[in-house]
Amino acid sequence: MSGSFFPYLSLAEEYFKAHGQRATYKKRQLLVRHDEPSQWIFFLRSGLIKVAYTLDDGTERLMGYFIPGMVFAQLGAFFPDSLNGMEYEAALNTNVYRLPRQQFLDALSSSVEMSQEYLDAMIRNQIFMIERLEYQGEKGMRQKYLKWLLFVMR
Repeated sequence: MSGSFFPYLSLAEEYFKAHGQRATYKKRQLLVRHDEPSQWIFFLRSGLIKVAYTLDDGTERLMGYFIPGMVFAQLGAFFPDSLNGMEYEAALNTNVYRLPRQQFLDALSSSVEMSQEYLDAMIRNQIFMIERLEYQGEKGMRQKYLKWLLFVMR
């Protein structure tokens, strides 16, 4: 594991390189639209993916970013989600590998090591989501910023 809170999923990268399709997205190009079901599971090789949704009044809400070494899928790819308004956009020129969802699930079933690596990363992501709630709930930008700094210093 690297020094980052989010580990680089090297076993997943090996599998995606060997069995997936490589795709390149230009800055501001959408990888996943909220109104189009996506069968893909992605491995982010390079670049940055912005995760956001739009409110009914047109206001965009930034949820976060996917960084290189992460595996991600459209919200609802593994379970039904009627509130799926998330879109994934390349924030920089981005290279990914992608696999159909079922192929990825089969790979996790057949490799204990890759499955463990992926589950560890998902647990870290859930911890991050909980921490985000804490610092976003702070009143005032200064308090939010301080809580965020405390989180990223871990």
